[in-house]
Amino acid sequence: MKRVSLRLARPADMPTILRLHREQNQRDGTDYPHPPLFDGKGDFLSGIALALVGERDGKVMQSIVFEARCVEMSLYGCDPKATAYSRRDIHAAEYVLRNKGFIGINAFVPKVVVEAIEKPLKKAGFKRNDDVLAHFFREFKP
Repeated sequence: MKRVSLRLARPADMPTILRLHREQNQRDGTDYPHPPLFDGKGDFLSGIALALVGERDGKVMQSIVFEARCVEMSLYGCDPKATAYSRRDIHAAEYVLRNKGFIGINAFVPKVVVEAIEKPLKKAGFKRNDDVLAHFFREFKP
């Protein structure tokens, strides 16, 4: 079997990328949206960090899209009153982030503090997702 090589995605690849995306949604029983990748000049949109395709014999076999669609929220400090007040104003932060093109906020919480932080995060509209998605993380090493 010939090797699959990776290259940058191009606007001409979009019909194939969208077909592969549609087929995967059907196979997995999901309905994940596919983000637009390119602007009118063929450059990656600001929310796309990188888009690649895997190609064998000139045929696109897969796409790999690195999106900057969600932000990560970190809380520094453990003051319950400050947490409560920030929960009250989460809608203002959401408004600003939506206008910048983001679709959500991730909050990764060490398991040792989940019990303490879960209730305030749920009151702020967060849903615990570890029962729905498996979280994988690759840290960049210097």
